[in-house]
Amino acid sequence: MQPLPLDTADAARSIFNIENVYLSIGDQIDLLFSDLNLADLDSSGGKQANLLCMLAMVTIFQYAEKMPDRQAAEALRRRTDWKYALHLSLVYPGFDPGSLCEFRQQLLYSAAGQEVFQEMLDRLAQTGLFSIRTKNSMDAKSVILDVCTFSRLDWLAQAMGLTLEALAVYQPELLREITQPHWFEKYQRLPTKFNQLRTKHDLEALAGSIGKDTQYLLAAIKCCPENGVADLQEIQDLRRLYHQQFDLSENQVRWLVVCSYCGGNKLDSLIS
Repeated sequence: MQPLPLDTADAARSIFNIENVYLSIGDQIDLLFSDLNLADLDSSGGKQANLLCMLAMVTIFQYAEKMPDRQAAEALRRRTDWKYALHLSLVYPGFDPGSLCEFRQQLLYSAAGQEVFQEMLDRLAQTGLFSIRTKNSMDAKSVILDVCTFSRLDWLAQAMGLTLEALAVYQPELLREITQPHWFEKYQRLPTKFNQLRTKHDLEALAGSIGKDTQYLLAAIKCCPENGVADLQEIQDLRRLYHQQFDLSENQVRWLVVCSYCGGNKLDSLIS
């Protein structure tokens, strides 16, 4: 890892006290990971060790704070304590949230990568990053899938919200006919509430409720006589995500362990 930039060190120490866990991580980072072969985190061999370390650590920070990719990328741009932990300059612009999804996809099918990631998890646990509740389910595959779930729920919530906004503009009468009373508050507030979900059951229950809302909305739009409604970009995006995230066979809406975008035909190997 590169040396801690002076601008970040000065800013962080003026804001946070020495008990801040991210500052503690930043002070120990070379000792924490110096003996690990970080190249194993990337089965394609195309990324440098510093970038791999940053992607892995941001993924772990996401898990600790229950953040989807979009919020994690924003935190990396804005939060001085994260930049201190990762030895980044205050002006570091961050990266596309899709980089985190791509990184997880590679880890899901790499035994060597998961071994290194597990060691990073275990060592960061010693810094006090995780709560006792979080530590109980902290194996590499579970962490990867949980972070994936946060982001998938965020994508769906965003897509539902954007679809409702688009219908409010282009088809307000239709929206009044089909809308459910809880939708607007639910999809306006949902992306900020992931850290309130305590268990895997909570995540799955939320996914199921979004799936049912999406199924109802798409079915209503399909029956709409108005030309062009189903062709709105927001509705096409929502439909695509819906088919990626749920098993729609046998007239059931079942949340996939890994979405079809990431999992392809390999889902059985991940469930076992």
